[in-house]
Order: sequence, then structure tokens, then C-alpha cells
Amino acid sequence: MRQEIRLEQKLILTPQLLLNLKLLALPILDLETVIEQELATNPCLEIEEEKSIEEIPQEELKTEKEDEFSLEDLLPGEGYSFFRDSEEVDILDVANPAPVTSVEELLTKLRQKIDKEDYPIAEFVCNSLDENGFLEFSIEEIAQTLGVKEERIERIIEIMKKIEPGGIGSRTLKEALLAQLELKGFDKESIEVRMLKECEELVKAKNFKKIAAKLKTNEARIKEAFNNLANLEPRPLRKYGSQKADYVVPDFKIKIEGEKVSVEFNEENLPRLRIANYYKEILLNPKNYEKEQVEFVRKKYKNAVMFIKALEERKEILRKIVEYIIENQKDFFLISREIIKPLSIKECGEKLGIHPSNVSRAIAGKYLETPFGIFSLRSFFSSGVGEVSKATIKAKIKALIDNEDKSNPLTDDEIVKKLKEIGINIKRRTVAKYRQELNIPKTSERKNK
Repeated sequence: MRQEIRLEQKLILTPQLLLNLKLLALPILDLETVIEQELATNPCLEIEEEKSIEEIPQEELKTEKEDEFSLEDLLPGEGYSFFRDSEEVDILDVANPAPVTSVEELLTKLRQKIDKEDYPIAEFVCNSLDENGFLEFSIEEIAQTLGVKEERIERIIEIMKKIEPGGIGSRTLKEALLAQLELKGFDKESIEVRMLKECEELVKAKNFKKIAAKLKTNEARIKEAFNNLANLEPRPLRKYGSQKADYVVPDFKIKIEGEKVSVEFNEENLPRLRIANYYKEILLNPKNYEKEQVEFVRKKYKNAVMFIKALEERKEILRKIVEYIIENQKDFFLISREIIKPLSIKECGEKLGIHPSNVSRAIAGKYLETPFGIFSLRSFFSSGVGEVSKATIKAKIKALIDNEDKSNPLTDDEIVKKLKEIGINIKRRTVAKYRQELNIPKTSERKNK
């Protein structure tokens, strides 16, 4: 029998790594909740009172530095950094009190329907959904980022679309509603499906008479179909995960001083944690305490250390990503909101040494406060048209509308033509979608009476 030695790099999935990934995905409000719950359930954790260096005796400062995380046998093993090759991690295996996010709940359902080797792709796709469940990145872009064939991604998305209520992972509302109709058993020749496919503009105008004439049926049947469409879910991801606040709390704040752009973490409501000295004493002198008490403290101490390390790791990763954004978007911050490059998640990951799936996880649900507004981190990585990002296109649409003749405002078709003149080719419905996202009313409502 032939024997051979083969070297293989394999990721060891430690509890620390899983916890790191779990906390990384949380936006600041959810993180506050997790910290509060961890403080309430783990007596080894306590809030570190803020003191200036001058207030702390030098002997105490030295002792704290020497004692911190000094019980090596209680700490999790090495190899828990979540840089690179962490796509095999199952973030749902982490036992911690974090609120269940929409991504986690969706992944639980999706993984029951796909092969295990597709889990990393599924996780990336789920992290690429907006808050309503629509896919923000193109299939081609995801394929390039992950280095896999488009067919694998398409197969996962098709499976995702069939998960209740249907349509999650769609690119447009129309696509999502068609997926929901299929899930509910409507065939391709049904009036409901034909209304969406053949009469989109008439449906928006609620022109029952013209729709009935076009589909060769009566108005009563069209009204019935409208009721069926009204019962569909326009935001298919809404039912998943914990309830979100109806306001945004930025995770970071940008400061601009001359040509210098810097970032600060929003840590006002995030307490600094430390290990309580009383429990360190129990573990350093176990013979002085009952066995059950020592075992209980040993477990809680290990969890506390892991939790603190995960918080530090989360902060470090987010800091690197935000600094990467600042470095590559200087013109956006210093000159104009119309000057923004569509950054690649893959290139960001390669530059920082972080797997793309973790970059995607990190930017989900995180926001950046600037002197000129609040922006999601994901918006800096938006899919665009060619070399133009979604954020840039939206900025140009806003600029066109801001400078229009208010007595004769631009229609969406006219905006399409003006964008085409500067090399941006998008469809009218895309203009309408971006305009709505900017909370800009339609033409008739903008016209000065």
C-alpha cells in the first residue's frame, strides 16, 4: 500500500471564532442588547468604571495589566482570528444571547434545502440582501467575489425565492410578487400573473377597464386579482428576525478637518467590560472554595474572556473596513457626494486580509454619520452600472431634480435621457426606484401649482 504525506490547511472552528462572527454581524443597537444580557447572566463580567490615568495608582495599574487574562488554562485555544478562510463557519452554532437576525433565521431555513458545500455561498447571498429582502448585488458580482460559477448562486437564489412568503432574493418587487404567486399555486396563465407581466403600468395606475380589455376578461375578475395581489408581501424579509427600530443609530461618526478625514466609534452606550476580581480569586485559589462553585466560575470566566475578545475583534475589523472606505472615498468626503467609487467587497477583503463573506457580514446594518448625512456602509460597496456606483447614480438623480424647472419638472423618462448623455444607462423603473429611495415625489407632485 502506498503511503503519502499531504499537507492541508484546515480551519479549526472554535467557540471563540463563532462568537466573533456572531457579534460582527450585529448593528450597534443589537450589540447593546447583547452586552446588557451578557452582563445580567455572567457574574464574571462587570462594567469598568472610567478613570483617568492620573486617578489610577501605579501599583493598581501594574497589577491589572499583569492579571488580565492571566489564567491561560481557562482561555479558548488559538486560531480563532476570523481573518481569511472562515467561510466554513456556522454562525448559528454560537450559544449566546444575541437577538436572532433576519439573516440567521433565513439561513436556518435555507440550509435545510441546500448542500453543505453551498453554505458559504448562501451566507454571502443572505448578507447581500437589503432590509426588505431584495438582492443588492448582481449574480455576476457575487460569483466574481466568491470565485464560484454563477449557476451555483442562481440555484441557491431560486431555492431562497421559494421560502415563505416567497420572493426573498429577488432583484425587483415585480420579481418577488411573481415568485409569491407561483408559491401560492397561481399558474403562468392566471390573470394575476399576466397582470404583472403584461400590464405593469396599468396595474400601477389601477386602470381596471384597460386591464380587463387587454386581458380579455371582465372588470370584476380584475378587481378580484387586485385583491389577491394586495395580499402579497412587498417586503418579503420583514417577517424574519427581531423587530428593528424605526430609526437609524450610526455605528461611526466621520470628522472632517481641512483635508483630514477621521472616524470615531459611537461607543456612548457601549460599556467597557472587565473580569471581576472576586472570580479571578476563586480560580487562582480553587482549594479555598467548593468544587461546584469553582466549576461554575471556570465556565463563566471562560465565556467572559471570549466575549471581551470578540468585542475587541469586532471593533478592530470594523475600524479597518471604515478606514478602507475613507482611504478610497476621499473625494466623496472632501469634494462631492456625486464622486463615489463602487468598491469591491472582494478587493476590500484581499487588501485587509479578511474573507469577503466576513466583509459582507461586517457592513450589514452598519451606518456612518457624516457632516452631510447618514450613509450605510453597504452603500459604499453598491453594485453600479459599469464603473458608476448606485450611490453616485442616486446623487446625480437628486442633483438633476434639485436643479430642475419646478414649473416643468423632469419626468423619469427625461431623467433616463439626461443620465444617458453622461454615460449612465439605466431603465426608467430603476430611476423611479432610486427616486423613491431618496424620498423624492413623482413629477406631478413636484410641480408648482
